[in-house]
Amino acid sequence: MKKSEILATEDKDLTAAQLKKKNNWLGLPTEEVVEETTEVEETTEVEETTEVEETTDEVVEETTDEEIKEKIVQNEKSAEVDYIKDIRFDVDKISKLASSIQLETKYVERSLFLGKAWLGKVLGQLGNDNPATEETATNIEKEVYSFKTLNAVDQVISLRKRCKAVIVQVQSDEFAEVVEKDRLACEFATLSYQHLNEASFFLGEQLSKLKK
Repeated sequence: MKKSEILATEDKDLTAAQLKKKNNWLGLPTEEVVEETTEVEETTEVEETTEVEETTDEVVEETTDEEIKEKIVQNEKSAEVDYIKDIRFDVDKISKLASSIQLETKYVERSLFLGKAWLGKVLGQLGNDNPATEETATNIEKEVYSFKTLNAVDQVISLRKRCKAVIVQVQSDEFAEVVEKDRLACEFATLSYQHLNEASFFLGEQLSKLKK
């Protein structure tokens, strides 16, 4: 009860603790008061506790709803970023495969490097770090080893197919939905797309030379 309520209440309707407070406020002598209203006290305490619990439940419920919404947004953003990271990893893989073969691929590698770099800028603009890890690097090395067993023509054909597959992903609606939220991310994505197309063009030239 509030101070004003305690002062306005008759002594007989107050608990021992409340009566003690009232006497202190009024400057009256403090005496030990026998708790004759134990049952009333317990009922009041239960009601007050219930009210507190209900209020706490409401706060927890509101907090939980906000947390759920935030987690949903975070999961969606994480999925979008992972999509771009996967594409960037594929570009990195193509670049390493291109550098492993005994052909003139410096223009291909340069274009792939720039395509990958601009995808990194997209991730940076969206607030994420470089996706490269020791695990992915190990996986690339394993694939390079088996890639070297192919003949030159098949190697270039394989590289070009992989490159075109990445280009399709970069120009997909799913990719556009991720980057369209940020103007700079859109511009970086466009530059990446251009360099990946250059890489595909240079691989086509290399294939034509090998078939002559």
